[in-house]
Amino acid sequence: MVQSRTVVKVIDNTGVTFVRCISVLRGPRAMGSTGHTIVASVRDTKGVSKIQKGDVVRALIVRSKNEKARYDGSWFIPGESACVLVNATGNPIGTRIKGLVSKTLLKNRDNLKILTLATQSV
Repeated sequence: MVQSRTVVKVIDNTGVTFVRCISVLRGPRAMGSTGHTIVASVRDTKGVSKIQKGDVVRALIVRSKNEKARYDGSWFIPGESACVLVNATGNPIGTRIKGLVSKTLLKNRDNLKILTLATQSV
């Protein structure tokens, strides 16, 4: 679960490595999980990037550390939470996504672009 002030890893190629959650776009005191959008502040970047440290961005959570059981009885419990930077319309800013992406993103058809960019979906 992601809440305010949680540090989340970014798994796309925007040059940002970590962001800190400012708020979850679900209402006050909301907890975010896979598929929710957060407003975050950039904590760390690598190399030269258009997005600098301290910028406020939106991100979509693609992996949550606490994952629930699926309908088919299987469990997917990743070791860390991860996100992908998105713009105001929900389209990803980066062109590649490294690492695993949860298939629970299929619940919302707006996330199909992110699923197609991902290397693996579990």
